[in-house]
Amino acid sequence: MMTKYEVIGGAVRQDSTLRASARRLSAVVLARALAVILLLSPTWAAAGEGEAEAPASYTVMISIDGLRPAIYLDPEGEGVTIPNLLSLRDRGVHAEKMIGVFPTVTYPSHTTLVTGVAPARNGIPNNFRPGSREWYLNASDIKVPTLWDAYRQAGRSTAIVTWPATYGAKVDFLIPENLSFGIDDVPGKIAAGSTPGLFEALVAKAGSFPVPAFEHPDAGEKLDRMTAAFAAEVIRSHKPELLLVHFLDVDHVMHASGPDSDAARHAVDLADANLGAILQALRDAGIEDRGGVTSRLEIRLEFGL
Repeated sequence: MMTKYEVIGGAVRQDSTLRASARRLSAVVLARALAVILLLSPTWAAAGEGEAEAPASYTVMISIDGLRPAIYLDPEGEGVTIPNLLSLRDRGVHAEKMIGVFPTVTYPSHTTLVTGVAPARNGIPNNFRPGSREWYLNASDIKVPTLWDAYRQAGRSTAIVTWPATYGAKVDFLIPENLSFGIDDVPGKIAAGSTPGLFEALVAKAGSFPVPAFEHPDAGEKLDRMTAAFAAEVIRSHKPELLLVHFLDVDHVMHASGPDSDAARHAVDLADANLGAILQALRDAGIEDRGGVTSRLEIRLEFGL
């Protein structure tokens, strides 16, 4: 029984199956986030005739938006308590800096993460549509193949719990992200874009979460709590082979209060706790480590405000 963890920054790596469907996914990933990829049994080669079927592989990609490298390089100096991030850091290697896309804002960055294509070509050139405060919410705006497309083409199960530009994404289990301003009933808007019945099933198991419109100071924290609880339950109940998760409160708070504020430190601590909930769910589901499976954990640092 062996678990290998790698904590790396810079480039997304891919196996042969992904390379065929998303040729540029190995390009330098340019974004403002911390992306955690858990790859269990990373080889995707399908079993040939007469061969034993390959074991299931699991990929969990978690973005902690706005996380600065100093936070996990010098947590004591930053005044944060991040046992889960430090555990991952200490079991692998890590990046100190990287290059961002243009523009270095959340939605173009996260779309580059899942396509390997720059914002000028991937269809998401900014957070908002031209001349408005309307977010690019829809996966149909993405003009190039995505990571979930590659998994789907390979016959693998897929899930998204809060990821930019994913309304209408063709995945098995979808909870899309909605950061719209000035709207009522944010959970209802998210539920309306989710896989039919999934939102309600997750509420029944994980509880309900009152999430306000994004202009509210605590909107990010409340949305992240929902995201963590729902993602953990999706892992336990469905064990998707690909899961994308976006935590955004660190970035939200740093914009509002500054990166060296008590509020920002609190947001970082909460992000670590949310990460811990997902790691625990992997253990509960029995897919974090198993005999004969090599686990590879990749963390990509992408930062800046």
